[in-house]
Amino acid sequence: MNCSEEELTKTNVFQLNILIPLIEILDVYVTLKEEFSPDEFCIHLFVKERPKDKCKPYFNPVRKRFNNVEEFKGLSVSVRSIVIDLFMNIVRYTAFLEPISKDYLDKQNCRNYNDLHQITVFVYILSYRICSLFFEDSVECFVYFKVRRLLSLVAYLLRAETPNLFHEKGCLTFEEDFVEQNLVLPFLEATPCLEKLQEHLKEFARNTKVPKKKLTIPVFMNVLNRPKIRLKVPPATPEDLSVMKFARQVPKTNYLKPSMVSKLESLRATNRTNALNLLKHANKNAPSCFQRRKDVDKSIEREKPRAIVARRSIPKFKPVEIKQTVASTLRECARVISVEEKEIKRLKALAEGGLDPASILKFEEEKRQRQREEELLRIQEKHLLALLTRENAFTAKQSLLDDVKAHAESVRKERQQLYDKLEKWRENHNKEMMEIVEKCHEIEQASREAFNAMIDEKKQKGAEVSEESRRLKTQLMKQREEETQRKIKLIQEIKTIQSLRALPFKDFDPTESSGLGLLCEMSLAELKERLFWTKMKLDEEIKNRKFVIQRERERQKNLINDTRKALEKYKASKCAVSSWESRQQSQVTSPEIDALRKKLEEQKGMRLQKKMMSSSK
Repeated sequence: MNCSEEELTKTNVFQLNILIPLIEILDVYVTLKEEFSPDEFCIHLFVKERPKDKCKPYFNPVRKRFNNVEEFKGLSVSVRSIVIDLFMNIVRYTAFLEPISKDYLDKQNCRNYNDLHQITVFVYILSYRICSLFFEDSVECFVYFKVRRLLSLVAYLLRAETPNLFHEKGCLTFEEDFVEQNLVLPFLEATPCLEKLQEHLKEFARNTKVPKKKLTIPVFMNVLNRPKIRLKVPPATPEDLSVMKFARQVPKTNYLKPSMVSKLESLRATNRTNALNLLKHANKNAPSCFQRRKDVDKSIEREKPRAIVARRSIPKFKPVEIKQTVASTLRECARVISVEEKEIKRLKALAEGGLDPASILKFEEEKRQRQREEELLRIQEKHLLALLTRENAFTAKQSLLDDVKAHAESVRKERQQLYDKLEKWRENHNKEMMEIVEKCHEIEQASREAFNAMIDEKKQKGAEVSEESRRLKTQLMKQREEETQRKIKLIQEIKTIQSLRALPFKDFDPTESSGLGLLCEMSLAELKERLFWTKMKLDEEIKNRKFVIQRERERQKNLINDTRKALEKYKASKCAVSSWESRQQSQVTSPEIDALRKKLEEQKGMRLQKKMMSSSK
């Protein structure tokens, strides 16, 4: 490492004039990294290029992306070299730094990655450029990028699992030795500096913390607790107790009801008594049709039925004939004559113009009576009409109820019919479904059975084929063995024939004897003939013996059968004789018994005939 590189690593990079341009450059480079490499990007940004042809306009795509290119031109050479160095290193380790930055943002529950490049820059400089930090010179930078945010990032880097994360993410892109030497070990060396930075940031945040204002304590108005002003009197002067007494007593009328209320109550009581008296008088003088008969009905209902006492019947007497005597007839005649005379006198007086005041009163009374009767008749007529309309209403209501009941019954029947139809339809539907399900089960069972049968058939065919192949194989092996044996035997025969060719051959004659000179000497043909005749004799003798034995067995069997038949005939004849004797002894005949038997048989026949006729009907 040359001197310039050492100076770059020792410079304090926590400066605003370095970090702000660096973050802007990274933001622009992300959009152009497909077109330019980092070196080309830096050349287009910082090196002034003049067009070869002065007539043609010069277009720089990198500078057009920046809003304030003049600020980059105003940077000093040292600052520009630091920015370029940081930019090249960050781009070099982008594949390693971006996953760590995203993991930090995920831990902070960030919704997007808008500040990803800023976090990437700080992860790099806090991990590998922290040793050149001077906190007093970099306070402005920390304040600009928010102290609390940088504190959380430092705490994230100081975790125990951060070195393992660096190693894991670095090994995804670089080799393991390179990761350990250039990424993990420098980070572990920078850990004490990170701890110091964390302490400085905490102390700075504690010092710059705005103190809370003290709570204001409200002061209540001292209105109710005013000090009492005492009278300045001599200490020996007694108090005037007359001031504590009332000037006058409370009147007793305050504890009584007002006179108006008592007067109203008395008037209400008198009005009530007068109204009750008028009601009683009206009830007394009211006509009989206006009077209610509820009390009478209730009394009749309350009366319990008396026990009926059985009385003696009244004796019936003959109608008594009244005998008219002379005295009775005379008395009756005198009474009629007196009545007629009175009527004649009255008529004469009326004809002469006389006036009877009693008759006038009587006529007026009769007139009033007739009017009263007419009024009563009218009232009774109205009452009857009301009763008639009531009955008509009852009948109409009853007819309406009957119609409603009939309609309800018809609706109920129709609903019941619909329910029955629905139930039948459900039953039919369920039956159809059951049939379909059964058919499906049968089809499934048939398919399963067919599949099993096919498998069994295939297995059987396979077994047969294997058995046939095995049998053919064994047969082929046997044939080969037989063929080999036959060939071996044939070879042996050929060898024996070849060996026997050298020996003298003599033909064999079965009729020729051996020629030993013995008397029993026979040839082979004679011996075979003698053996054949002895076998024939032996077979004939065996047949004769079998025939004799079979004939003896048949004779014994026939003898046993004949004896059994004779015994059965004897027993049957004996039983017949004994039954005839017992029948002769038991039967006692007489004409009376025969007549009774005939009568009994006739009765039985008649009964059976009636029974047959009744059963046929």
